[in-house]
Amino acid sequence: MVGTQVGDRLQVSLKNQFKALFSSIVGTLFMLIALYFLDFEPIAIKVFLFFWLVLTLPAVYLHLEYLIKNSSQKIQIKSDRLIVIQRNKSIDYRFVDRIG
Repeated sequence: MVGTQVGDRLQVSLKNQFKALFSSIVGTLFMLIALYFLDFEPIAIKVFLFFWLVLTLPAVYLHLEYLIKNSSQKIQIKSDRLIVIQRNKSIDYRFVDRIG
């Protein structure tokens, strides 16, 4: 989960989604700079567009979808359990050693 940690709580935030997408954003900027130096040749634009659509666009979509779905979610981590709080509803997961 990408989120902000405050004490024993984690919370999903837009800032952390941008941090997770940082490499995609930097990669896009480098490709745009490369296109500039290639004088925006049509074949270079097609190659850039192909790789951007295949690699970057799905990541951006998934991060936005995750942010929208889990923006109100908070997770508390305790020594014996994990508490997920979303829309005033709490789910308690206890850490239990199970064999088999």
